[in-house]
Amino acid sequence: MKKILLFSVLIISCTALAASTYAANYVPKYTLTVNNKTIPSDSDIPAPYKANDGTVMVPLRTTSEALGYKVLWLPEKEEVRIEDNIQSVTLHNNSSKMIAIGKLKIINLSGESTLDSPVTKNNGCLYAPAHMFEKFFNDVVITKQAVSISAQVSYLN
Repeated sequence: MKKILLFSVLIISCTALAASTYAANYVPKYTLTVNNKTIPSDSDIPAPYKANDGTVMVPLRTTSEALGYKVLWLPEKEEVRIEDNIQSVTLHNNSSKMIAIGKLKIINLSGESTLDSPVTKNNGCLYAPAHMFEKFFNDVVITKQAVSISAQVSYLN
């Protein structure tokens, strides 16, 4: 009887330890909404995640194309270019540097800036900080488990 009781306590302890370890390591997935359309995440479309430094990272190609940008990947340089009608941005894997070239009427959009976190390749997909898209005149809202990126609507006379 003592062996059964001891065995039961051991099983319960191991189960509790495993559950607490899972809870401590659980990282919630974020949902991604672009221009009020939820982007489903599955094996082909990865979900946003929170990096170790706390920056929320979004899949670069999926997010950019959903916003209507053209995405070019240059594998030999591990470089990605994102283009729209007024500017082009160049990013490199494992780099926080963002180089923009463009002009909006008389406003010069060219320059170099530093991202919150470096662009990172994770499971074959490039991720960039969600707030990077603010530099493309988008609104970015991050809540506990959701990322929403929407084009700003403005008019120039």
